[in-house]
Amino acid sequence: MDSQVSIIGRMGLPYPKKNVNIISIALDAPTDIIHTLADKIGSLNGISSKVVCSGK
Repeated sequence: MDSQVSIIGRMGLPYPKKNVNIISIALDAPTDIIHTLADKIGSLNGISSKVVCSGK
């Protein structure tokens, strides 16, 4: 998987009002790899994940 994924950037944002922390990761990778990674992240206790993909 590592050879097919390039992390373009990441950003962490604390949101104290809602008592959450938001982490965004921009990837250059095939869609199936991105969804597999999001599923693995989402399976962690207390973590949810969402995926948004570009049409290009």
